[in-house]
Amino acid sequence: MVRLSRWLATTSGVLGGLAVILMMILINLDVFGSNLFQKPLKGTLEIVSTYLMVAVAFLPLMKVEYENAHVSVDLLVRFFRPSTRLRLIAFSCLITALFFAAMTYAGWNIAIKKFNIGEYAMGARFLPVWPARFMVPLGAGTMAIFLVYKSWRLMLLDTAFAPDDEMPE
Repeated sequence: MVRLSRWLATTSGVLGGLAVILMMILINLDVFGSNLFQKPLKGTLEIVSTYLMVAVAFLPLMKVEYENAHVSVDLLVRFFRPSTRLRLIAFSCLITALFFAAMTYAGWNIAIKKFNIGEYAMGARFLPVWPARFMVPLGAGTMAIFLVYKSWRLMLLDTAFAPDDEMPE
């Protein structure tokens, strides 16, 4: 299961990174096309804002959590025993998993509704928006599942997913 979570985290990070690279390429092609040839790349704004920004924001969520790179504040927790800290982190993972599960549920319902109506964005090009709607439940769902798994491992005092400064002594 650790290998699977590592692979999923890596994949989500790679997908988010590819979205950033594609965003940079599209924007640069649009700028160069506009300034050098007076021919901007049509649909760049729609593609970047509809697809790529959503991908950058939601797809790598699991990778960031896997690396313990989300922002955390430990003003009082640092005074507790390491085993207590791990269990508190596990509890906070469960609470966060509930939030992401709710986001997955809501995002899925919206994505299905938009899929059924065939949502499009009007701009320089007609662009189907509904596929981008599925990135929210995909990113939030993988995050929720991983948080439940991480919480279970931390409750058992397994340090595989513990932050480096939270290792039991």
